[in-house]
Amino acid sequence: MSPSRHYLSLFEFTGSLAVWHTTLDGDDEPSGTILDVDDVDDVLESAYEWWPLSIVGADPELDLGAALRAAADPLKESAAAENLGELLLPEGLVDRVDLATSSRRPQLVVNPSPSLASLPWEILTLPGDGRRLVEVFDVRMAVPATVVGAFRPPGREYYSEAVFVVDPVTRLGRVLPTESVSAWERRIGTAPWFPQEFVDREMLKAHLLTQQPRRLTFFGHCLPAAEDASAAGIMLSDHAAVPGATRSVSGGRPLAAHDLLAESAGNGDAGMWSLPPNVGLVACGSGLDQAFPEPLGLVAAVMERGADVVMASRWTLPSDQTTGGATTALGLAVDEALASSDPISHLNEWKRQQLRAWVDAPSLGTSPVLWASIAAYSMPSAS
Repeated sequence: MSPSRHYLSLFEFTGSLAVWHTTLDGDDEPSGTILDVDDVDDVLESAYEWWPLSIVGADPELDLGAALRAAADPLKESAAAENLGELLLPEGLVDRVDLATSSRRPQLVVNPSPSLASLPWEILTLPGDGRRLVEVFDVRMAVPATVVGAFRPPGREYYSEAVFVVDPVTRLGRVLPTESVSAWERRIGTAPWFPQEFVDREMLKAHLLTQQPRRLTFFGHCLPAAEDASAAGIMLSDHAAVPGATRSVSGGRPLAAHDLLAESAGNGDAGMWSLPPNVGLVACGSGLDQAFPEPLGLVAAVMERGADVVMASRWTLPSDQTTGGATTALGLAVDEALASSDPISHLNEWKRQQLRAWVDAPSLGTSPVLWASIAAYSMPSAS
């Protein structure tokens, strides 16, 4: 039996925020409410006291030490989750879900307004219930409207299971400390990967075309967009002289969403990019398409180029050196979810396990600042 599916959509207009809840089967009447944007801003401000790096364009002079201490504070986190849930989640949401009628957990698809795109929806507390959203639903984000109808060729063939790009050589320096590399090696085994090696856009594009893998996992640097979603890009080993759609950074050229969508990416002539059905982008702010009026960022770009399921980060991630290896554990969990037969359910179940660990033993390593950073997207045909 297919799981019941619920939709939560939020729209901003003329100083107000509309919250709209519907179900897939249409048996229930849609419900909605109108909120004052000033009230929303007040709650967001208090929530960002828990994890200020979730703000799009966060202050680069932010006291990182203070931010990390707040991230490990369960009282700040629970207050943020309760305040956000009380304001943004419809009353009676759980009342419309009959868990006894299906062997599968119901799904909730969230379509946020731009100012709410970086919220960790899974950990919001249901008003009058006390449970977090992820304890009731398998939560995923709505696919950017620009790619809902993206073409998929029938009968795709795959020649390998996975390709990994883990901490490639870039002008921004390493992501992984030496002690974390072995954890990736144990996970990857003999699969094709680029462990802390030189890999530019043309090498990766050619490798994906020849290998035709089922999934791609990237773990490294991302340059989030400031004004145009398509300027967001992952950092590979390309130097600044390589043509690209976005500005160079520290002598390197990011592989931007716009580059992925171009007919011939970078400086080669091999044609369009071809991405595998499952893609993980474990990198700071890689999943912020919906923070922009035109959500054509990295998530939309990889879906336009073939991905059915994408997992990406809503905000800046703390480093492995800071979290004692928990950031690598996050990347490995994303890859495990992508390798499963049901990536969305697998990721949500992992988040439920992490929530229990956070409640039992709160610390930076178990904080939702890590595990709630990952947003999951799935094309309707893959859900």
